[in-house]
Amino acid sequence: MRFYLDSLSETIAGNRERYEFCIFMLYMSSFSPMFGLNLFSSQAVSHDFKREHFLLKVYKLCHTFGPVVTAEILLKCRSFHIPKTVLDPTIQMDLNYLTETDCRKYFRLSHSEIRQIIVLLQLPDVIITPVHHDLVYVMEAFCLLLRCLSYPNGGLISNLNSVNMKAHCAGYSFL
Repeated sequence: MRFYLDSLSETIAGNRERYEFCIFMLYMSSFSPMFGLNLFSSQAVSHDFKREHFLLKVYKLCHTFGPVVTAEILLKCRSFHIPKTVLDPTIQMDLNYLTETDCRKYFRLSHSEIRQIIVLLQLPDVIITPVHHDLVYVMEAFCLLLRCLSYPNGGLISNLNSVNMKAHCAGYSFL
């Protein structure tokens, strides 16, 4: 579960947003709008710039108002905003709530095997997702991966909802 530290109701852009704004302006003034937008979207951290529909709107704005006005509009609309997430340790998944049988059923590994693999792989305590930059505890991320790979029991992510994991994992849900 993620909690946002920032609120979009704030009208003042943060340092990271102003930095993204400057990079956007640099690309748009140095290259054609199409090429500059393509370069920026390939390196942008904000997930708005990863969607084709949004990029098409930005491209149309560039042709209508020019790159400078477009960049200012995007800054005012908070398009460069990157939400920050924080972990809540009280919602952390605890494998001890699962029995050995349930653990093998859901993940095809025992408690000790899961912990041993995490240690052997030298995974960090917190995993940061590449697209949305969400923070996830390593145990939760690894168990989610194991659950998805435990075909035919898991297989599809949609099957995770059918399993009553909330009762076993002290209120934590995988999705």
